[in-house]
Amino acid sequence: MLRKQILAVDLEPGSVLDEARIVQDMGTSRTPVREAVIRLVSDGLLKRDGRQVIVPTFQVAQLRAFFETLLLYTRVTHRLAAERRSARQLAAIWQAVKTFEKEAHTGIEFEMTDANHRLHRTIAAACDNIFFQEAYESILLQSLRLSRHCFVAGIKSEYKHREHLETIITEHQAIAQAIEDGDADRTDALATAHISLFRSWLSEQLLGPAELLNDMML
Repeated sequence: MLRKQILAVDLEPGSVLDEARIVQDMGTSRTPVREAVIRLVSDGLLKRDGRQVIVPTFQVAQLRAFFETLLLYTRVTHRLAAERRSARQLAAIWQAVKTFEKEAHTGIEFEMTDANHRLHRTIAAACDNIFFQEAYESILLQSLRLSRHCFVAGIKSEYKHREHLETIITEHQAIAQAIEDGDADRTDALATAHISLFRSWLSEQLLGPAELLNDMML
């Protein structure tokens, strides 16, 4: 529940977690709530500030470091997936590609971002390296938060947005095909281009109103 609220931006960035209220809302004891908080702090979705636990903010100044990290782990996990994936993992990747297409065409933003997140996690699972996989999944969570913030803030151009989704679908298909072909170099290049597309889209959505640029509360 807490994870869902944070990723859905229901818990505003910068807000202090009210543990007592959460316990009451969930109708549970403090122990499972505290255990959930520990996990979310570990995932970077919450952070401790003295005795308080807050939903972390994300400032524009952090974007360069964020994208450097996202690109690094995307490339290594996708490249290794092309070299190591099993037949079952490949089938799961293609299924995830189709699921994203379906969600993209329904136009439900949060379902679509979830489907995109699951696709890249599925690819990461095929890299056969738990350390790379877990590091990538951690940065993917931040990517999901950024994407959802853009949808909450409002998409600037619906027409460009539809074009963007069609490009994502095409790139997902190309990445999956490169993984199926076992072509690590092609997969690497396609994954790099995919991150570039995301970076361009995110910049276009965020670098708008001055108040959003100067105080991007994520």
